[in-house]
Amino acid sequence: MWNCAPKSALAWIKRQFCKEDGGATVEVIIWMPFFVILFSLVAETALIFGGKARIERVVQDVNRAVSVGRIRDLNEAEERVKTAIADLAPRAVVTTTVTDGIIRTQVLVYISDFSTLSFIDAFDDVQMAVVSQHFAEI
Repeated sequence: MWNCAPKSALAWIKRQFCKEDGGATVEVIIWMPFFVILFSLVAETALIFGGKARIERVVQDVNRAVSVGRIRDLNEAEERVKTAIADLAPRAVVTTTVTDGIIRTQVLVYISDFSTLSFIDAFDDVQMAVVSQHFAEI
């Protein structure tokens, strides 16, 4: 018969503390939350910059339309930008001005409008400005 019982309780305890079987499993459990948070931050950053690029494209298109005279009223230009980005940034503030032949449109958006996870509350009230300028052709 095999005797699996330890010779002494102290030897058994010492052997249990010195064993490294399953150490990788414990390390994965410890490190996994950090990797998940890091991946989430990367995803949030990608969403923020992707939203900024979409808004910038809309602003440039509207500025071009004002530049060539297709849109003559600045209020209409602002409304077009607001309408085009309403699904992306519903709380956006749009300002369009023409000074010395330069059309300038500024859009202020809340970063939290782009966020999907929202586990960092520090960015709830942070605004990002998207600004585009074009020369008036008319």
